[in-house]
Amino acid sequence: MDAAQCLVTVNRLNNNNWNVWKFQIKVILMAKGLYDITTGNEKEPAEVDLKASWKLKDAKAQEALVTRMEEGPLSHVMQCVNAAEMWAKLESIYDRKSDVSTHLLNEQFYNLKFENDDIIK
Repeated sequence: MDAAQCLVTVNRLNNNNWNVWKFQIKVILMAKGLYDITTGNEKEPAEVDLKASWKLKDAKAQEALVTRMEEGPLSHVMQCVNAAEMWAKLESIYDRKSDVSTHLLNEQFYNLKFENDDIIK
């Protein structure tokens, strides 16, 4: 089996698959050495001679993100200037949405009531 046969299709981010997409893209970014740039842990260096290398890595991280998004999520990051801004913006939208969805689902579950009295008959 050659390398082309080993390629795995990555889901494109849409409004319903944040958790799976986030995991997949994290693995991809880590494998390419771009995850720290994306999370903002690796900041743009002050030294002029290191800036070009950092900007290239940032551009690769941005490419990895935007080429794996549908148009809706893409519209949220179009004004961002680097991969860390894009990542932070996506997390602020979709992580919050996931937390709210989980909370609402728990609330619905705990508010369920059994309404049939004929179960003992």
